Amino acid sequence: MRWKSFLHDKLRQIRKSGIQPYHALVVVSAFSFATALGFWIHKFFIFQPKTSEIIGWISANNYPKHQEFFYYILALTGIPVTIFIYTIFWVTFSQFTAKWVRQPTVLLLKQNALASSFMLLTCYRIWDLNRSPFLGLLLPMVLVLVTKIGIIVKQLRKRDSAIPTPPVTITNQNQAYKSITDKLSTHPISQLFKYLILPILIYSLLYTGQSSSTIDLFHEGEQLAPLNEMVYGHIPFRDIYLQHGLFQNAGLAWLGGKIFGVSLEGVRKMSRFLGPFGYVAIYLLGTQLFRFGAIPSILLTVIISSEGNWVTTRHSLALISFAWVANYLKTHHHDGLYAGWNSLKTTELSLSPYSAQNIESHVRQKLKYTFKYSITFGWKLITAGFFANLAFWYSTEIGLYTLSSISIFLLIYGIRHPLPKAKQLLPLGCYNMGALIGSVPILTYFTFHGALDDLITNTWIQCRYQVSTWGLRFPSLASILEPLNNPEVQNQWLVFLKSEGFRWYLPIAVFVVVASYLVYRSTYREMWDSEGCTLLFLTLLGGATFFRTALGRSDGGHLIFGSTFLWVIGILIIERGIDRIIRQKTNRVWVTLFISILSVGASYYLQEVHHPLRAFNSRVNQLMNRNVKPAEKPQILNRTGRENIQTNQAEHVARVVNYIQNHTRPNEKIFDFTSQGAYYFFANRPSVTRYHQIAYASTSNMQMEVIYSLENNKTNLVIFKTGGWFDKIDGIPSEQRHPIISQYIKEHYKLAIDINGTQILNRM
Repeated sequence: MRWKSFLHDKLRQIRKSGIQPYHALVVVSAFSFATALGFWIHKFFIFQPKTSEIIGWISANNYPKHQEFFYYILALTGIPVTIFIYTIFWVTFSQFTAKWVRQPTVLLLKQNALASSFMLLTCYRIWDLNRSPFLGLLLPMVLVLVTKIGIIVKQLRKRDSAIPTPPVTITNQNQAYKSITDKLSTHPISQLFKYLILPILIYSLLYTGQSSSTIDLFHEGEQLAPLNEMVYGHIPFRDIYLQHGLFQNAGLAWLGGKIFGVSLEGVRKMSRFLGPFGYVAIYLLGTQLFRFGAIPSILLTVIISSEGNWVTTRHSLALISFAWVANYLKTHHHDGLYAGWNSLKTTELSLSPYSAQNIESHVRQKLKYTFKYSITFGWKLITAGFFANLAFWYSTEIGLYTLSSISIFLLIYGIRHPLPKAKQLLPLGCYNMGALIGSVPILTYFTFHGALDDLITNTWIQCRYQVSTWGLRFPSLASILEPLNNPEVQNQWLVFLKSEGFRWYLPIAVFVVVASYLVYRSTYREMWDSEGCTLLFLTLLGGATFFRTALGRSDGGHLIFGSTFLWVIGILIIERGIDRIIRQKTNRVWVTLFISILSVGASYYLQEVHHPLRAFNSRVNQLMNRNVKPAEKPQILNRTGRENIQTNQAEHVARVVNYIQNHTRPNEKIFDFTSQGAYYFFANRPSVTRYHQIAYASTSNMQMEVIYSLENNKTNLVIFKTGGWFDKIDGIPSEQRHPIISQYIKEHYKLAIDINGTQILNRM
């Protein structure tokens, strides 16, 4: 392609070791300018709130939530694109000027790079969003322009005595440095310790045998209510709406009920049993990403398990999928992604003048040949796709993030090779094949039970209305930077770095910096040739995609949930930097300085904010005292098993449950308007609607479906209020959030009893 040839011709001018420091200066300068420009222009983007029939925090506050996604995508793409464009401008301008003044191109590249350094001034008080654009943007650009003009004038005076110099030629300085880690033994005992013993130790350390002494009637109800419905023979998706995923909401509780009994204890035991697998998965991902293997992987696990950090069971299958892709990339880095596939026949079929039978036979043979090679050389990608599919059935959101990010990576990684298109798509095809294999049994089951269309509809509702229903405002940039702009705050930078607000923008800053670095490496055609850069790009896509969770429901828990890859990327950069220092002969001083500053800064931040050592000691003490069991209390509430629930809550829930059971027949359907699905489970009564948590019935059609069920069933008992936070989720009363249902209830039901704030209604 012409544009590829053009870019190659331009960028070849800077692919020389003597130019790299100046190119790095250009990249940093352009990054500074693009960031300052983004800070300045963001206040000029005026977004209007979107109209929606769904009543949530966003619509109730007329907040334009889509602006946050716009800024996020703009930062992730705009800053790296600006860097790339300015790099092309720098090279083109230097070439043009070199021809004009008849001076060496290398000289003009260096001088123009130094002139560009004035753009670093745009960082001066960049956090002051009200600073003058003249001082923040215009003045540095004027200085750059004046300096460039001065360079041209100075060189024009030397033009007559100058000797033209040919363009920079590429010198082949590629040297093979073998990492010291490549010499490490791959003895079976070492592999056993790395992949079996250490994961078992991590699991033991992170496993907790203790449970909460309170019942979260809402969040635990997301599992208890589906379990109760399945006990009555109801089918997920068809009879039960699932908010998060098949296994997260239904499968985990069902399996816990089968193994440990249908009780709160059974569900919690299953959750506790699966809980540490998220940390084991993050460790295994580290072993595939890090060149030094187990040591940085253990460090990563310690960080992820520190205070204010965690990784859930829902992440585990997704992380395993990323680990398989990383393993494939590492395995085939030196012999190529298409090792083995290179002998695959991809020539066009020659149409035989004989019969269509020959063509059919040829096509069948070619497909068989392709399938054989895909299995032989792409089985790791097939396995990765299989685990991504399992992640989807565990948690729809996590599965979609995993499938999309890895698919995008494999697509980009495939099409960059100068190979036939059929072969370029083989890695992506293998990955999707694995996902399809994992889906067949589940899709067959729901098709057999007539619930396939309900499954598709449920998934669509989850994706379509999730932000409108549960979205919250992402902390504004002005509020985050407030400590730096408040003169009354002492030690402004320390206060800022330790603030809660800094945590919200730290992942975004890391993603943008990494994307800019990868653009810098790509100009040297090193990104895809470097194992570290390839893995960094994979984790960047994963991190950027997963962070959408924090952009959607912007609270503390979802910030941690969406920042899973933050420290994966951080440790990967530091670990690869250390490896580069050990094995590389050039630029050792600058790399050492950068890695040292980054390591010290990260260590200080972790110790001040997340306290990993204190958290680790707490885990060890917990492991040593695990056999100490708390005294068992007499069971007040049925279906709790041996869980010790606080007496006050247990007595209150028991009173509500007793009233329900005394005023309804066994198997009689009831309705809970408070979205606390655990009441269905403890009362052992089925829900009249598939929305066991009414907060999910967000659209008018869903609310009408609920009313139809209430009217058709003539439901007699309704739990209307409980006097707690769930009567007013996100500050919005349930009556306002679901006005159609609320109006129906007011017209057809009356108060029967008030049990310490829990209002139960009966049909008039």
